Amino acid sequence: MSKRTPRVIAAMLCCVTFLATTSTAHAAKVASPTTDPVSVLTADANAYGQAMIVAFWDELARYEAARLEAERVEAERVAAEAEAARLEAERRRVASLTPARLSPTPSPLSTVGECTGFVIPDYIIQRESGGNPSAYNPSGAYGCAQTLLSHYSGSGVCAGINPYTIEGQRACVQILYDRGGLAPWAATR
Repeated sequence: MSKRTPRVIAAMLCCVTFLATTSTAHAAKVASPTTDPVSVLTADANAYGQAMIVAFWDELARYEAARLEAERVEAERVAAEAEAARLEAERRRVASLTPARLSPTPSPLSTVGECTGFVIPDYIIQRESGGNPSAYNPSGAYGCAQTLLSHYSGSGVCAGINPYTIEGQRACVQILYDRGGLAPWAATR
């Protein structure tokens, strides 16, 4: 039983009470020889019946609006929980990457300036940043491999990783490489 059901029942009880008191209150009119008792009671009953119908539909509309609002709030809560679970799963996935996988042992060929230990070829780093881990492009690219800063924010693939450290840049490059190989750097090849 909903919280509104008792109000509907109370409204119906009021109707019954009103009809009982109306009958008593109008007994004097009915007793009058010039007044038609049936027409008095019929008019009163019709007026009250219409008022009760309007009150019933108003209450039903309020109940339905409250039910729809509760469903909307619940749907928003479920969506927020699902998004939080998705973000947590992504965070755990990134955290589960082993340090060896995040920063492979650099070979003499994978060193360009200060940018060492990346999984992508050194010629890409040379073209993208010239080996400068602080290189910035107005398009929003940053670091050794010129990864987009949008990857590091909100729901980006590298969310939660610091783009301003070489370790963070290596981690994001590893994630991008695992997802699409050298595709993010297609223009550089």
